[in-house]
Amino acid sequence: MSLEFLLPFIGVTTLLFLTPGPSMTLILANGAAHGTRAGIMTVLGNAAGFAVLLIIVLAGLHVIVRHFETWFPAVRYAGAAYLLWLGIGFYRRSLRVSDNTLAPVQAQRSHFLGGIVVAFANPTALFFLAALLPQFIDPGGERFAQSILLAAIFITLCILVQAGLAVAANRAGRWLLSRKARLIDQIAAVVLILGGLLLIFVRGY
Repeated sequence: MSLEFLLPFIGVTTLLFLTPGPSMTLILANGAAHGTRAGIMTVLGNAAGFAVLLIIVLAGLHVIVRHFETWFPAVRYAGAAYLLWLGIGFYRRSLRVSDNTLAPVQAQRSHFLGGIVVAFANPTALFFLAALLPQFIDPGGERFAQSILLAAIFITLCILVQAGLAVAANRAGRWLLSRKARLIDQIAAVVLILGGLLLIFVRGY
């Protein structure tokens, strides 16, 4: 595949994962409050969710894509409700923890499932992928093989970039923990609730 198409795709995809959204919101919150492992599990769940969306796009299931738009409001509001529910949970927990300790970490499986949920919480991701991939396919090459390569790069960058965010959030969380542990939960609560509200009221978030 020509670098003329490959390098711009890598750049655009990297910027995509550095753009604030539901996925980044949850990854930062879990990484700061629950540690690197929780953040990474959220990243892996998010990557799994995006993998499903990519399979839909690559399979050319236009009927599913078209009907998915009908489901858009329900999925969008369900995702927003999930972020709001998590945010309220973090805030309630901040009222119970001391300034020097954090409450026990929830099961890692729930972080993984949370990552999957937020991947679907913003249905515009499906349409974005459907519009993104064709723009970076070399018309002179094998289209399906190029699509598989781009999908693999997309998922790889998803894991690498978001894992970096999870580690950074954890380090920030440890720094805050040396001062006030409950502040971590309060910040996470604000971030998650804001993410949920943005998902409801800001189109294209």
